[in-house]
Amino acid sequence: MLLKENYSFIHFPVANKNPEEILSLYSKEFSISKPETITQIKMIFANALRDYLSGKIGEWELGSLAFSLSTDKQLSSIVKQDQKLSKIISECVDIKWLSEGKSFDRYKKELQIFLNSIISE
Repeated sequence: MLLKENYSFIHFPVANKNPEEILSLYSKEFSISKPETITQIKMIFANALRDYLSGKIGEWELGSLAFSLSTDKQLSSIVKQDQKLSKIISECVDIKWLSEGKSFDRYKKELQIFLNSIISE
């Protein structure tokens, strides 16, 4: 799985972007107008997940990207092809749950394990 090291957009804030814009920004980094395969979706989500775990983006941005992937009919039908990906994305949509302190550290570990599994594919 391709993890991109240098983003052209990483230096400007994504916090004020709507979910579709965040998906578009990540897609453009891979010269994709809109992801059409499970591999493209995993690639985009893995990079966002890595950025979240390293503190480059926050819960809102990760949740917004997950929201885009789960509400678009075409994308959500692709996401449902992978049970683990589908579960993680639906959990990431719930931004409030992500930021609740006690279970947050455990959840971050789950996200890291999931990211590692995507990378090793």
